Amino acid sequence: MTPSKAEQADATRSALLAAARELFTDRGYAATSTTEIVARAGVTRGALYHHFSAKHDLFRAVFEQLEAEVTDHVAQEALAGVDPLEQLRVGSRAYLDVCLDPAVQRVVLVEGPSVLGWETWQEIESRY
Repeated sequence: MTPSKAEQADATRSALLAAARELFTDRGYAATSTTEIVARAGVTRGALYHHFSAKHDLFRAVFEQLEAEVTDHVAQEALAGVDPLEQLRVGSRAYLDVCLDPAVQRVVLVEGPSVLGWETWQEIESRY
């Protein structure tokens, strides 16, 4: 069965996000080129710019993906608590544990504010 155009587009976008996430985590934003990203993703440069207008936009998408994962993880852990104080304790511990993930450390905590700019970083953080 041949995948639909929408399925192909989703697969391409997912490949770009996965490749960028690995490279941004390992090398950082400045040391990662779009050439490396498309090579790792196995797509063309045109595909990259079809989905993201610039490397900065791809970084933002990776950042938001990580924020969503962190938020979901912390919420699931916190909701297991039996009362509000226990939820706060468990949720705080879950957040600190997830901050040990190298992708969260580099992309979210270290590079996010400088690459996205303080105001954009704060705006995204407040949504999550």
